[in-house]
Amino acid sequence: SFNTKASNEAYLLVPVEGPAADAAWRALAEYDEEVKMALVDCAIQYGRTGGPLKFERLPKCLKEIVVSKVGLRKASISWVAEAVTAAVMVPGYEWDVWYGRVQGYMGRTKSNEVPLSAKFRGHAVGEWVAQQFLEWRWGGLDGDKRRRLLKAGFSLQEEVDRSFAEGLAEFEQHVEEQDGDPFLPDGHFTPSGFPLGAWAVAQRAAWRKGRLTAEQEQLLYTVGFMPMQHPESAQARDTTIEIERQLREVFNKGLAARENCFRRLVLRHHPSRSRAEHAEAITRFLAGLREWFLAPREPQEALQR
Repeated sequence: SFNTKASNEAYLLVPVEGPAADAAWRALAEYDEEVKMALVDCAIQYGRTGGPLKFERLPKCLKEIVVSKVGLRKASISWVAEAVTAAVMVPGYEWDVWYGRVQGYMGRTKSNEVPLSAKFRGHAVGEWVAQQFLEWRWGGLDGDKRRRLLKAGFSLQEEVDRSFAEGLAEFEQHVEEQDGDPFLPDGHFTPSGFPLGAWAVAQRAAWRKGRLTAEQEQLLYTVGFMPMQHPESAQARDTTIEIERQLREVFNKGLAARENCFRRLVLRHHPSRSRAEHAEAITRFLAGLREWFLAPREPQEALQR
């Protein structure tokens, strides 16, 4: 149950945990800003310590607001701690709990660096941090969460640069292990735990939208990464890998030479002219490379962004 702050307010009787308790805590947090912030602090504390909350470490407002189901007397210390712990072990506080785990990891290592492989009490905090920065970069992280990451000592640009460099190295190793085949499933993770599939999707999206610097594009091109994914079919991929080889041969030549090469490849593989089983997939691959191949950016353009 929740105690009240004024004589003209009512009590709300709910179980210690479960859907009803979750709904009651959420309603109370919307009503009382102090309780709202206290619950966030408790969720962070729960993630940082990795165990049940201790009564003595609870915010004062939560110690006083929970009362026993027996009459309206103050609840026991253990009962209050149990109720607050249950309140923050719900999806609504999942981000805060993970943030607390990151704080716990940084406190244990005495460093602001959280490598991708980092784990805290069995939780993959490094992967979680990497996911937050992906969401931040593409506008999916709200302002409060961004401020809290900055307060913890993180830098978006530093994380982006680190992730980009690590992805380059992982992609190059992946191609080598696949005997030169650059295909990469979207959900692929490397043995080290790096989300290479998601990284590749993000780089291609950034490339298409012009969000990469010319230097980044050149680095990707150098390790064999293309702005268009090769087809999933191994048979179709045999053809697109050969197409990539031919495009690379004339990439540094004049526009006329590139246009002739591209036109010849489109005419050869277009479904209207080719009976190959994977003609459509091959043509889509070519279409995805058209702008990159015919209108590549110059390195100096990066300075204007």
